[in-house]
Amino acid sequence: MATVSHVESTQPAADRQAGRTTAQTRAECGARPTAPSTSCAVSGDPSAEIAVHGMRMPLELLLVARAFELWVHDSESAGPSGCARGTRRVRLSLMTSSVAGMLPLAAALTGVSEPTSVHLVLTGPGGGTWDLSIGDGSPDAPATTIVVDAVGFCQLVGNRAAPDELDLYITGDSGRAARVLAAASALALD
Repeated sequence: MATVSHVESTQPAADRQAGRTTAQTRAECGARPTAPSTSCAVSGDPSAEIAVHGMRMPLELLLVARAFELWVHDSESAGPSGCARGTRRVRLSLMTSSVAGMLPLAAALTGVSEPTSVHLVLTGPGGGTWDLSIGDGSPDAPATTIVVDAVGFCQLVGNRAAPDELDLYITGDSGRAARVLAAASALALD
C-alpha cells in the first residue's frame, strides 16, 4: 500500500476551490455523500486498528481525531468574527478527554522526558481535570498545575495556537509546564 500524505491527497480538491465563494465551496462539500463513511463508523469495531497518517489507531480514536480536525477547520473558517460553530460541549469533551490523556505520548515524541507530575485543568465547555505522569512516572516527580481554557487547549493541540498566546495559570515548575505545553502540538496530524 502506497503512503500518501493527507495534504498531497487532498490538494487537488483544495486547488479546485480557488476563486470560488465560501457558499460555493460549502455547497460542494455539503453535497458529498457521507453514507459510506458513516456506515463504516457505525458498523465497525470501535477498537479495530485503522492505518492513517503513517500510524495505526483504534477506530473510535480516529473518529475523535477526525472530529478534532473538522473542529479546527470550522473554527478557522469562522474568521475574525469569532463565530466558531465548533465549540459545542460534547465535541470538546471528546476531544479534550482524548488528547489530555495523550500528553505523555506527545512529550515522549518531542523528547520531553524529565519526570513531571502534571495536574491539567481545562476550564469552560468541554473542560475537566487530568493527573498525568510525564517522563518516567517517578513518584517523586515535581508537581506542576496547568490551568487553561478548553478551547485554547484544543487550538494548541491542533497546532493553531502557541502556549504564549493562551491565558495560562501555572503553579510549580513553569519551565516544565512550558515544555509539556509545547509538546502538545505534536498531537496535530498536520
